[in-house]
Amino acid sequence: MTVTKQEIVSQPGAWGETLRHLKQKNRFDYPALQDYEQIIFIGCGSTYYLSLWAARLCQEATGIACLALPSSELVLYQSSWLQANRKNLLLAISRSGETTETIEATKMFRNNSLGDTVVVTCYPDSELASVTPSVIDTPHGWEKSIVQTRSFSCMMLAVSWLLDHDVPDLHLDVIQSAGRKVLQQASSLISRLDNESIDKIYFLGSGPWFGLSCECMLKNLEMSLTFSQSYHFMEFRHGPMSLVDDRSLVVGLLSKGDAADYELKVMKEMKDLKAQTIIVSEQEIAADGVFQDRVAFDSGLPPSRYAILYLLLAQLLACERALIKKLDPDLPNNLKAVVKLDRK
Repeated sequence: MTVTKQEIVSQPGAWGETLRHLKQKNRFDYPALQDYEQIIFIGCGSTYYLSLWAARLCQEATGIACLALPSSELVLYQSSWLQANRKNLLLAISRSGETTETIEATKMFRNNSLGDTVVVTCYPDSELASVTPSVIDTPHGWEKSIVQTRSFSCMMLAVSWLLDHDVPDLHLDVIQSAGRKVLQQASSLISRLDNESIDKIYFLGSGPWFGLSCECMLKNLEMSLTFSQSYHFMEFRHGPMSLVDDRSLVVGLLSKGDAADYELKVMKEMKDLKAQTIIVSEQEIAADGVFQDRVAFDSGLPPSRYAILYLLLAQLLACERALIKKLDPDLPNNLKAVVKLDRK
């Protein structure tokens, strides 16, 4: 088994340990989100997509204006995004804590007295962590792999903890059992796919799930070099679906409630265009035999917790497709674990 796959399947246990670690933290050591007028989430690559998810989740939970940016946008185009007269909080997310753009953005924010800062990272001794007194570390997300999997989901749990500071004991057991269940479902489903015929993959997600659809897309680009794109469900119908055919796989990260009805209609339309389809959702759907390939969590957890379950199928799919294509998911093309730039 590759290192990357080992880290993917190890996640349920890492989640339990991460939640135990977060339970031990003192909420009063961290800024109270409701004290701010704007919260800016930044990251690079995967952690930018994590920021997209976090910003939507945070704004929905608090009513505070939240923004997600690539760290470089804050470095290069500060005046386009920040208003100095607001009470701002910057939340910088980085697996390694050594990514150049995120370090520079956080330093600039603090040096210009633009607001308070919090860092989420797997490495509390990193340069980024040294920039601010408020660090939420997730050491159980440490990885050997270049591609982020376990680190990403553990940092998601850190963000959700900052939102509610609540980790009921029940969540520790439920999140682990749900993760193992989803891994089994996903593995079985992937083995049934006609992988040889797939040459492009589309991940659809709306609301908070759009950021996760972007991360799912990125995993398949990085590991399997498969043409992959991510879209909001309804936006996919405004042009991009022109590429859908019998060599396409469309994966829908389904919402709950009324939105799911619209999303299912989009998935049915893609199936009518001869695409292979997979539906990933918290609740089982009444598929009426239309959607045979689906993964349902049935965790009963709040959205801020079960969100990590959406990632597992895409991570496994990327890893398995890499092996099918005789690629090494541990050594993705042209990539390094930490992206640095010359700051001179």
